[in-house]
Amino acid sequence: MITTTHVVGRNAGGTAGNVAADLAWLGQRSGLLARIGNDVAGELLRNDLSGAGVDTSHVHCSADVETPMLIQRLTESGPEYLFRCPVCNYKFASHRPATREQAEEAAGSCPEVVFVDRASKASIDLMGKVKQRGGIVMFEPNGPGRRGLTAEAIALADILKVSEERVPALGSLLSSTPGSQVQVRTRGARGLEFRLGHGAWHSRRAHRARVSDSAGAGDWVTAGLLAYLTDYPRLTHRNISDGLDLGQALAALSCAFVGARGMNNTLSWGEAQGLLDRPGFISWQGAERKSAYRSEVVTPAHQIDGCTACGNRA
Repeated sequence: MITTTHVVGRNAGGTAGNVAADLAWLGQRSGLLARIGNDVAGELLRNDLSGAGVDTSHVHCSADVETPMLIQRLTESGPEYLFRCPVCNYKFASHRPATREQAEEAAGSCPEVVFVDRASKASIDLMGKVKQRGGIVMFEPNGPGRRGLTAEAIALADILKVSEERVPALGSLLSSTPGSQVQVRTRGARGLEFRLGHGAWHSRRAHRARVSDSAGAGDWVTAGLLAYLTDYPRLTHRNISDGLDLGQALAALSCAFVGARGMNNTLSWGEAQGLLDRPGFISWQGAERKSAYRSEVVTPAHQIDGCTACGNRA
């Protein structure tokens, strides 16, 4: 993450990484299945997520893979995401899915809930195994990807979450969904809507928020919903509504902090609960002024063996 003048921090992220870390912060047992590079960025990712309480035993480092990165630039109009370094012009690597063998190994840990943000043969295998065991399967496509695989993942999902801005790109993939599926459409500052099966859509307004950075807010909605469903796993209207309420409250609070996981690095779950439980929902005094990053996550420029923005050594 950078401003117009300097690097603010380096953190593991991505939708699945954020959700795993957010769930761990909420006191849930969480793990991540991923294939990354045996490189500096990969080491940072594993160390950061492990430090956040995430089980990284299924994060596989491969010599023939480069860890994907992106840069979040802080601007007055909101976060801007770059897939090429603005300092050295290095083009970052693309996501490489886990293998089916790695997914089989992860399934052996018998997860009760699986969240997937990219459809691949491996992730579909894992979704199928969790579903067969009666677990909850949630899918949030970041785009159409390989349409055949995305269609399979949508058909397997108990919960399908899609941001409103991605609906046009997904197009016909959303036209045929299981009759029992919970669907959630997020609409940013305008809240969200959800429905059970093919029933009526129910709207939920967003909680009021003091916005320093909205990055990762949608991931908090996901984490809050899944954390709630671990205690109340029946996919009823009441449970989904209450779970989304928790997620939206966390999302609003997170916007006061810089970075998708700025709140995790600043407050404990207990401290956040104290803010959420106050009359009027949130008192911002003393929250927005706190640093969003632990010192060990921010890497000083003189310790970077390469580009001071992205760490590239080429």
